[in-house]
Amino acid sequence: ERDLNYWPGLMNSSVASFIGVATAIVLALEMRSYGAMLYATLAQTAAQTLGSHLLATRPYRLGYDRQQTGKLLSFGLPLLVNGILLFWIMQGDRVIVGSLLGMQELAVYGAVAILTGGVTQLVMKTSGSLYLPILSGHKPGDDAYARRYELCGVITTLLALVTLITFGTF
Repeated sequence: ERDLNYWPGLMNSSVASFIGVATAIVLALEMRSYGAMLYATLAQTAAQTLGSHLLATRPYRLGYDRQQTGKLLSFGLPLLVNGILLFWIMQGDRVIVGSLLGMQELAVYGAVAILTGGVTQLVMKTSGSLYLPILSGHKPGDDAYARRYELCGVITTLLALVTLITFGTF
């Protein structure tokens, strides 16, 4: 992404989303169980992780450094608490849907969330990765920054329009 090459990340996210949806459909038809969504989510996550390892320009290495561990914990523990709270905020709707409407409705809700979430994630990640290099070379208040900010607004509008035309008919 630093070289404005978004293709590997875009392909990785797209392929992983496709694998998640395909797994959900096949397992839902085969298992006739709500557990299919769990396996679909795991398949999507595993595919995205494997893809990121395969596409990485530098290999991942596992290691341990006692001094760095202290620094990581002091920085990461507040983020861990935040992550747990965000998980419950983001999954709270599913708890409510599942408990009030039942498991069958929760499965439909989950499938729709995966389908729409994948598209939303793709658009957000692409636009965010595109806007940062465009805006980072100038300071707010500069004429060049204002022109580039306006360009980002036009790109966002076009992305929203393409998304609406492509997926709005479903």
